Amino acid sequence: MLDSTVIAPFLGMHSWFLDEHSRSLFKKAHSLNFWEMPEQDDAYNQILNNAMVSDSNFLTDIILRECGDVFLGINSLIDVGGGQGGAARAIAIAFPQMKCTVLDLPHVIAEAPSDVHVSFISGDMFKYIPPANALFLKGLMVTFFWLLLCNLVGFS
Repeated sequence: MLDSTVIAPFLGMHSWFLDEHSRSLFKKAHSLNFWEMPEQDDAYNQILNNAMVSDSNFLTDIILRECGDVFLGINSLIDVGGGQGGAARAIAIAFPQMKCTVLDLPHVIAEAPSDVHVSFISGDMFKYIPPANALFLKGLMVTFFWLLLCNLVGFS
């Protein structure tokens, strides 16, 4: 994702390394973290959503082709943090018996397209996840891994 909002923090990397109290490179540059920024900046929100859709399309094709059988027998699926619903849509089309729902933050769901294959719920996964046979957590574990790793080496 080449955008000045994403690239600008790296231009201040030298001062960030010298500042013991800086929370993150992105937050130092924008006063918001990477995931808070879309709530405040509509243009950045759109760019991030487009990037996430591209990522989902790429990965979901591979997931369905290489290990799609893991979805057999599932009647309902919640795509937690599913954004615009690309992954849920592909799964719903591949498995028409499955009811697919995307759960994401309000500013993300507000931009979600209408879709006959997928329903959208605005919410916070740390407060409530609707009941379903399965949860789809594409990308969330990677994010949590990096947050844990950054905290372990002293960044927060």
